[in-house]
Amino acid sequence: MSLLGATNWRVAEITRDRVLAAPSRLWVYGRARQPCVRCTTPIRRRLQGELARATYWCPRCQPPHPGQPVEC
Repeated sequence: MSLLGATNWRVAEITRDRVLAAPSRLWVYGRARQPCVRCTTPIRRRLQGELARATYWCPRCQPPHPGQPVEC
């Protein structure tokens, strides 16, 4: 099953290589400094724009594109 086949109403969460019955639908949002559910690397958070909207990501599972600067 592909990621595109996943829908919001399914019970199981779908990742690249497996299906998990995760209790939470949020893999990174709101989880700054907590371990990633996939690799245990601490989740990062960055505020962006005039409204200071938050972006959350795992620096190991979601690395920057080649040539993009890495920000703290």
